[in-house]
Amino acid sequence: MKKIITLLFLFLTGTLFSQNFIREYTYNASENDSKSDAREYALLKIKKQLVEELGTYIITSTNLSIKEKNKISDIMISTQSRTVSECITQTQIIEESWNGESFYIQVKIHVNKKDFIRRLKELSKQNNIDINVNNIDTKQKKVNLSFYGSFDFGYQQLNDVNLKDNQSLTVGVRLGVALNKNIIFGVWGYTNTENLYNEYVDSYLRYGGGGLLIEPRLFPNFFVNFNLPMKAGFGTISYADNDWSYYNTSAEYDLKKDSYFILEPGAELSFNIVKYFKLSGGVSYRFTDNIELINTPYDILKGWNFIFSLKILYP
Repeated sequence: MKKIITLLFLFLTGTLFSQNFIREYTYNASENDSKSDAREYALLKIKKQLVEELGTYIITSTNLSIKEKNKISDIMISTQSRTVSECITQTQIIEESWNGESFYIQVKIHVNKKDFIRRLKELSKQNNIDINVNNIDTKQKKVNLSFYGSFDFGYQQLNDVNLKDNQSLTVGVRLGVALNKNIIFGVWGYTNTENLYNEYVDSYLRYGGGGLLIEPRLFPNFFVNFNLPMKAGFGTISYADNDWSYYNTSAEYDLKKDSYFILEPGAELSFNIVKYFKLSGGVSYRFTDNIELINTPYDILKGWNFIFSLKILYP
């Protein structure tokens, strides 16, 4: 019994209870259930499932005998279930829908860590058990993965007065994986969409690039959240005729094409319009190394970008 209480104390007062829990449930209502009744039943079911989940996680993630695991299960069903339930201090409804027959709800539940430690210590004292946190082995918490996609539309004013129109529009895409919906790792790419004519070169400017992406997300479960994308990679820039052909000689070709390194931090404001889909707007600043292109400023692509995006995060 002492080993069991020790295990519960270490595990449940660690990193598991330093974070919120996001859970969802669909309740199939009876003919007599109102919307408020269905919401209440769904919330009770979510809290019950959370307690059961904590107990199952402890049982499956520890190196104990079958007899000890059965004892842990009994404790979670009785005393520990009440302890966890009493320490739920905040339940925030993220999303809900009601069609008269079924009620869907997604909530964020916070379990107060200090209250749980206090209640568990009281339980240990009542059973005359000294808490010892040494030599206990547990597994790490599960990481939830989500698919991330973003279709980007950008605007930038290029640093080149020789262009007939130096206002450039771009299209791009981001693809990646989100860890617990808090940070995204992936790839990105973009290209300009307009023919930017340089009369001194008598050709059209085209550019694009791609690379790796890291994108932290702040307040991911709120209606409004912040994304901080950091892009790094390489791109190419060139002059070509309207049919995308270059001059024939290699010397002329070298003067009309170059590659460059890109580092582009940004900040975006996202709105959770519907489930899995978000609208986003923001700015970024593109850094590049010096570009060597005929009759073209070396910093032509450096500067601020304005971005509008349609994002997908599933599930």
